[in-house]
Amino acid sequence: MRNFLGLFSWMVIIAAASPLRAEVTSPLPNYATPEELRSATAADWEFPSYRASFKPTPGLRLPAEYEPMAAVIMTYAGYPQFIQSIARAVVDAGAQAYVLGGPSSISGLDSSRYRSLNISYNTIWARDFGPVAINEQTGELAIVDTVYRHYAYRKADDAVPARIADFLGMESYDAPIILDGGNLMVDRRGHLYMTERTYEWNSQMSRSQVDQHLKDYFGVKQVHVIPYAASRPGQPADGTGHIDMFVKILDDCKVLIAKSSSQPYASAMETANQYFSSTECAPGRTWQVYRVQAYASGGVWYTFTNSLIVNNSVVIPSYQNYDSAEARRVYAQALPNHKLVFVNSDDPIRAAGAIHCTTKEIPAVNGF
Repeated sequence: MRNFLGLFSWMVIIAAASPLRAEVTSPLPNYATPEELRSATAADWEFPSYRASFKPTPGLRLPAEYEPMAAVIMTYAGYPQFIQSIARAVVDAGAQAYVLGGPSSISGLDSSRYRSLNISYNTIWARDFGPVAINEQTGELAIVDTVYRHYAYRKADDAVPARIADFLGMESYDAPIILDGGNLMVDRRGHLYMTERTYEWNSQMSRSQVDQHLKDYFGVKQVHVIPYAASRPGQPADGTGHIDMFVKILDDCKVLIAKSSSQPYASAMETANQYFSSTECAPGRTWQVYRVQAYASGGVWYTFTNSLIVNNSVVIPSYQNYDSAEARRVYAQALPNHKLVFVNSDDPIRAAGAIHCTTKEIPAVNGF
């Protein structure tokens, strides 16, 4: 395992894209477009055989997002003001910002904590295709490279984790499982939370096989599965079916869950509420559940759970037509020692994502 620590002195990644993607003003949505689906051939859809890789050594652990963070990775695939605002919040919170295809500098941002990387990508959805870092509890990190859901037609996105691993001098483990980062949350004790979408995308294997891969590659002890809001079977109402569109794990025993009066969201949100309210977060303790209103309007799901915790700050989406006062109050109540930073997310949410969907953290190790 190659040591990774010395590379963090300049670490804020906004993933650098190819020149063609750097000028994009209307990024591809989080979901597949009809044109993309038509463009993929049968060969493109063949599951990558090389993913049947060796497993990481025992003892690896995927840190929770609320643990110390060293860096955040993003891509400059449109929405420049949105991405730049997040980058400033990341640096202000003591992390590095790496932006693939980003500008050479960002106004008001410490240049020593920002870097634009020349790594190709297709879209802005770094959470889903970005590197999954594992803390080995040895002072080093490694990357688990899962198969991106859109691997058949967003090939540059799918290659990002391996490219980041090469750039940082980290080991990379190919995992034979389709997994979007927005549908992956863990707590500090090694429990993983996701929706049924992971099973749907990996229908070529049994649920127990999917669970075993999650345990083998992420050091997971238990897998928790939450139903998502579906407009019809297999069709998520929000365009993704990802857990981060309605749930946010805030701390060891604190979770934020969206609420809605609109179906099919209302039923799914209440199911999630009941699940966490009756599930142990630690021996003898159940989750302390916080609720925040979300809004379904014009085919768009405006959610405040799609946030990013960066050390002692929380970067939270805001929307022009929906008051963020309740979200501010709930986050402040749940995380009283955190700085709350709101970033307007009207543009990306219309493409089925917000702040969490467009960022991917690298955890801190030994002080980073």
